[in-house]
Amino acid sequence: MPSPPLPQVSIGLPVYNGGRYIKGALDSLLGQDYPNLEFIVSDNASTDETQEICQAYAAHEPRLTYHRSAENRGAVWNFNRVFELSRGEFFLWAAADDRREQSYVSRCADVLARNPAAVLCFSPTFAYAGGDRRPIIEDLDLDRPAPRDRVLALLKQKGQDWAPIVYGLIRASALRGVSPMLNHYGSDVRLIIELALRGPFLRCGETSFDYCSETRDRNVWAYYERVVKTLASGNLPRKHGNPTWIVGAGMLGAVSSAPLPPGVKALITADVLRLFFLDRRRVREAAYLAASRLGLKPHPRDWNSDPGNGRDGATIP
Repeated sequence: MPSPPLPQVSIGLPVYNGGRYIKGALDSLLGQDYPNLEFIVSDNASTDETQEICQAYAAHEPRLTYHRSAENRGAVWNFNRVFELSRGEFFLWAAADDRREQSYVSRCADVLARNPAAVLCFSPTFAYAGGDRRPIIEDLDLDRPAPRDRVLALLKQKGQDWAPIVYGLIRASALRGVSPMLNHYGSDVRLIIELALRGPFLRCGETSFDYCSETRDRNVWAYYERVVKTLASGNLPRKHGNPTWIVGAGMLGAVSSAPLPPGVKALITADVLRLFFLDRRRVREAAYLAASRLGLKPHPRDWNSDPGNGRDGATIP
């Protein structure tokens, strides 16, 4: 009896002006050893050589379809667009400046196929910027049966170094069961919380992922405004909002929309308030931001020089 066909995996690459890196990303993805793949590239009206590069690849690669918007409709729209165009049982977001081992898709797809309750599979991840490469998402146990325990595991991690989990392999049915990527700062963090409330995340240690990470600007407002410019023009957070608290508000929204009993939602909401909003690092951030907005020049402290948590300007093209 012949073996059943392997589940189709869709890889969506949203891009805007990624010509400097995209050849490497496409070669990394097209070189995956998993046999049942489709590739969707959505170009958000790039003004560099991205279009020419992608069209050349599409002309010789029947698995790849290239879509181009006539105008830049914002990062979040493009991020959602590639998923809307996908047909696979499993889905993977890719960025134009990331790299994966050749076995990444096959290893992660095997994990999901053998664990039908799991909604996402991620691997050891390395953030690289300016020649430096460091491991992130270490010792993160999200294979827990209780939704609250999975969220607690995320909240207890310093910062949001786990945000690149959104680039793991996701069960498409789970992704369709949550909100689309919403148009606000830190929307990737909210999506991760929504998925974690619906099923376990499994870690595959047999492959790896290199994630391009930019360093925060010394002025946090410059970083925040640079990120916001990648989003669509409507429904943006106000300039005077606290960027970190916008991320926290997204977490609370994820909890509110989850299909959980009210009592469980109340406990997880309290966890977010205690471990995110009242964390000493968040309080320092709030003080720094308030002083910055008043025209003072406070010391940025260690949190403001940490690597960014979503590369959102380049990460959500």
